[in-house]
Amino acid sequence: LRNNEQSLTTALEAGRETSMAVGILMERLQIDRVQAFEKLRSEARSNRIKITHIANAVLLSVEAQVKPASGTTH
Repeated sequence: LRNNEQSLTTALEAGRETSMAVGILMERLQIDRVQAFEKLRSEARSNRIKITHIANAVLLSVEAQVKPASGTTH
């Protein structure tokens, strides 16, 4: 039962990350949802890696752009 719960949690997180990456691509590239997903899928296929890894890379790149520099105070 715990294994199933963990698998479900992992799948939900991966789906959420993919959805966020699709939204980012839609905004940045001014494309629709289908085109954004196809871009993720195409990149994943070209590199023979899971789409969730591509989505995670998109999210990490955005986070790196908005992350304040070390030592910066607000």
